[in-house]
Amino acid sequence: LEIFTKIAFWEIPQYQPLSTLTLWIQYQIFGIAPQPYILINIFLWVLNSIMLYYFVYRFTKSGQISVLIALLFLLDYRSSDALLFIGRRNSLLALAAGQCALIVFLSAFKTYSIQRMEYVGLFFLLGLALFSDAKSAVFIGAILIYSVLKTTNKQHTKGLLITGLFILIIYLGIRFGLLETNNNFCYLHVGYRHQTLEVCYKDYQLLDRAKMFAWNSSAALMSTFFPQLFSQYGQWQGYQFSSGFFMSIGELVFQFLSFLAIGLAVFKKPKYSLPLLSIIMLNALLSLRGYQIGDMLIGIFAYYSLLGMGITSFQEMTDRKS
Repeated sequence: LEIFTKIAFWEIPQYQPLSTLTLWIQYQIFGIAPQPYILINIFLWVLNSIMLYYFVYRFTKSGQISVLIALLFLLDYRSSDALLFIGRRNSLLALAAGQCALIVFLSAFKTYSIQRMEYVGLFFLLGLALFSDAKSAVFIGAILIYSVLKTTNKQHTKGLLITGLFILIIYLGIRFGLLETNNNFCYLHVGYRHQTLEVCYKDYQLLDRAKMFAWNSSAALMSTFFPQLFSQYGQWQGYQFSSGFFMSIGELVFQFLSFLAIGLAVFKKPKYSLPLLSIIMLNALLSLRGYQIGDMLIGIFAYYSLLGMGITSFQEMTDRKS
């Protein structure tokens, strides 16, 4: 019962009862041996990569581009924190449930008709995501934006709005109505400019809190596109060229070209890309209390989805010219 009535403290305090429950179940079965926890995390990451393939394929209709994007996502070094640190199970579970919710929504939406059972499925999946990681609230926003941009059926949009708000109100009611707020906790590692600090926000003045919040959200947003600029806690470090000059230059060129491709996707396919862009921005906004690279997986998923759309848009442009 304590799993559902207390806040988990994994460097950044969060209310994530479902992910904590999976760790408790594993503990009852395997004890403290680390290998099963890591293997389950790896399984969830591979599963998320497979779902990303199907998600990107819905927009690109290209198996090659979808495989490329899934592989890039699978091998992204930013996942290592979530894979090796068992407390990051929340991001892996939330992303899996959130991707399922998006796929269910798009499958139903393809027929321009959302049935009652599909609303129930969305409610269940969004609830599973939200009670695994609060940042998965971004999926509710993305689904609503998709609905507004892609349909003139106000009844569908109204139904999705009610579904999303209902599960959000349940979560917020439990989180803030029954439990302590995060202001009573101290954050062990919070990057700010060129420092990494231990921060107790209750001791900060309002203006100082606003500065920290703005820095954390900005670091989360920028590092989604250019991860080398910040440490794992959001401390500014710039390009270090630590992996060798040519390797680092190659990473920089790839990130710059990816940024251009994402811009092309937003320009060419706004109805599909803007909801994903909102996931990146909202995920960054919800990181205002503390940036942790292991909690950026939802934004990274949207980043690679947009990259797939951008590559497809560029391919379509070159095909027309030829």
